[in-house]
Amino acid sequence: MLVEVTAEDIANGTRASCANCPVARAVHRALGSPANVGLFEIWANDPFRQVKTTRAVRKFICDFDDGKPVAPFSFDIDVPPASHAPTEPK
Repeated sequence: MLVEVTAEDIANGTRASCANCPVARAVHRALGSPANVGLFEIWANDPFRQVKTTRAVRKFICDFDDGKPVAPFSFDIDVPPASHAPTEPK
């Protein structure tokens, strides 16, 4: 699935925010469900899905969080089938 991080995502994204950084905003739009983005993984909810980030995504996140100039870009992710979120043992 192609994810496009737009200039609007960059302008409205929040630094060091897993849920509102430009990448999270773009993934949310692409999947149609909220997403949290870490440096190495993306977690989407409703339904739960987890994917690894690419090198380009990690560089963008680091640059954005450090206040360096960033530009719109796109990346592909392999979206696995929906699964249930991990649960705590009872």
